[in-house]
This record gives sequence, structure tokens and C-alpha cells, in this order.
Amino acid sequence: GVDINPELIDRARHNALQAGLPPGAIQWRCDDAFTVNRQALADDPDPPTANAKALTSDEACARQDTAGFIISNLPYGERIGLCGDFEQGRSFRDRWPGFMLCILSAQEDLPSLWRMKAKRKVPLMNASIPCRFFSFPLHERHKFRAASGRSEDCALAQADARVQAQELAQADARVEAEALAQALDAGR
Repeated sequence: GVDINPELIDRARHNALQAGLPPGAIQWRCDDAFTVNRQALADDPDPPTANAKALTSDEACARQDTAGFIISNLPYGERIGLCGDFEQGRSFRDRWPGFMLCILSAQEDLPSLWRMKAKRKVPLMNASIPCRFFSFPLHERHKFRAASGRSEDCALAQADARVQAQELAQADARVEAEALAQALDAGR
């Protein structure tokens, strides 16, 4: 388990024990979920213990047709914006190919923002907040060859185009607002 807040790691560790998991069944680490990678977890000085082998073995994951699971409850209440959203999804996909990413989020449009197809979308409530529980198989990115002959990431190119279109629309709105303000000032 990874969380940037050490107090939440302690709570999660306690909850895992209360749920009946043996000590050491889950590897805990205080880190940023968007930047931590497999190697950092592999180098952890406190890896899962041998008595938890049945829960964490490669054989068990292979039977589930995935290398492992990432489960996250993203922060609520603040939209990060198109680039940030896209980069989050891309970060998970690039760092954890073969894993299953499970996300609890109040953002219904999260799959489209991340340019990822959710395998499951389960509506539920987190306290009084309507949410979705999404599961994303993390496949490696597919490359395509653009007309220019350069190899590019299709999703990144699409996100860049959307950002540029959004910036142009905002610039157009500012120009219109300034023109309207000047017209009103001229009429006074």
C-alpha cells in the first residue's frame, strides 16, 4: 500500500489487520502513488513476509491474468484539468503495465479524461458523495506512425489537440469580452 500521508498508511495497516490479513501480507510505503514505480517497491526494505506468499505470489497473480492490483481513492473536490488528468492515467499505464488499476472517483468522466477504457464501472456512494469504482487493465501504450513519419503517442497527440482547442476557445472568449468592454466604454 502506498500513500503520501504516513498517518493514512498506519490506518490502512491497522484496517488490514482488522480485516484478518496476516501481518506482512501487504507491502506498505509512504510515497506518491503517481511517481512510485515497481523498482522502488522491489527495493523496499520491508517486503511482504513469507507467511503472506499465497496472497502476493506471482503464481496467484498469473492465475488472475494480471501482474497485480493498484487500488486508489483519488482526492475529491478539485479537477486537475485536462493535461493533469491525462498525465495521471498515462503515468499509471507507463509505470505499471500488466497491472489492474482500480480507482474510486467522483469524476464520472475519468475514463475519457485518462484516455483509458474501464473494464468495470460500478456506481456507489462514498459517504454522501456519489462515486464510481472503475477498474482499468493497464496495457502498454500503442504507438502509431504519423503522416510526418515520426512515431508518436496517439493519445498524447489527441490530448495536446484538445488542450490547444481549449486554449484557443478561451483566447477567443477573452478577445470578445475585451471588445464588448471597449464598445461599452465608447458608448458612455
